[in-house]
Amino acid sequence: LMRFFEYMLIRDHPGMPFAFCHLEESQQRSLLGLVSYHLQRNVTRKDLIEDKAEVEKAISEITSGENVHLFRVGVDEDSMVLVDRIKYYANVCDCKYVFIEPIQDIMHQRQDSSNTVEFLDKLAVNLSRTAAETGCGIITIAHMNETGNIRDSRMLQKQASVRVDLERNIESTDEEIRNTTTLTVRKNRPVGPTGFAGEMIFDPYSFTLSEKAY
Repeated sequence: LMRFFEYMLIRDHPGMPFAFCHLEESQQRSLLGLVSYHLQRNVTRKDLIEDKAEVEKAISEITSGENVHLFRVGVDEDSMVLVDRIKYYANVCDCKYVFIEPIQDIMHQRQDSSNTVEFLDKLAVNLSRTAAETGCGIITIAHMNETGNIRDSRMLQKQASVRVDLERNIESTDEEIRNTTTLTVRKNRPVGPTGFAGEMIFDPYSFTLSEKAY
C-alpha cells in the first residue's frame, strides 16, 4: 500500500518531493518495487529482470523530476536519527510526505535504556510534533496485536491524525478475496468522516496494488 501511494505521487504529482524508507527491505528492492508499478510487471528481484536496459530507463523516468528521495536508517545508527532525517527532508528538500514502515522495526536500534513502550511512545510524540512543525505528512505502518490495538504502543494511534486499518483474509480459498485488502478509516482528525474507505486488489503478476472497481 505504501508503494502504491509513492508511485501515485510520482505519476500524478511529479513536482511534489517526498522521501521514503522501507525498513524490511533493501533500498534496491524499494526502488525496483516502484519500477514494477511503472512497467506493470514484477521486477522486484534480479532474477525477474529480463531487460536490464528497460529497468534502467524506467528508473531514469521515475527519478527525472529529482523529487524522489530514498533513504535508510543504518543498523548502527540510533533510532531517533529518524526524526532528524525527516526534518532534513522536510526543511532542506521541501518534502511534503515521508513514508516510513514498519514503525515498530525501528525500536530494535534504540541506544538508550528505555523499554519498548517508552521508546515508541516517545517516538510517536516526536513524529507528531515534527509533522506539525514542518508541515510534512508522515505516513507509517504499525502492526496490530490480537486485540485490534497497535502493538507495543497505543501512543502511535493516539498521536496520529488519521488511522486507516488494513484487513485481508489470507486464509480464503478464493484467490480474489485472498488478494483483496479492505481499508477502514478509524480516525480522521482533519476532516471527520470515518468508516469503509474502499478495497485494494493485489496483482501477483505485476506485484502491484490497484483500487478495486465495483
